[in-house]
Amino acid sequence: MLTLLVGVASHYAGPNISLKLFYLLHIAFVTWYAGRNAGFVIVVFCIVIWQINLQLWGALSPALIVWSSFERIVIFAGSVFMLDYIRKHFASRLQQADERYSKIA
Repeated sequence: MLTLLVGVASHYAGPNISLKLFYLLHIAFVTWYAGRNAGFVIVVFCIVIWQINLQLWGALSPALIVWSSFERIVIFAGSVFMLDYIRKHFASRLQQADERYSKIA
């Protein structure tokens, strides 16, 4: 739902103002709390919204459409991989700390 709201705001902001940060915030939130697969679902949804906005703005250059979409896929998917790795590493370290604490207590 939030992704759709950012997509509508992006449409009204126009092609000259990038709202990638707002897409990334939602992708990060979903990836952190729901996992990598849910993060990728949001990435696909963001890319579809971006494609719709490009069509509505009348993007004429196919090269621009391909490059812009590729750029967003790399940034968004890379963010999902990175956040999922950090979350798993954090959870592992937290579990190790709990095990150490339970041995002490």
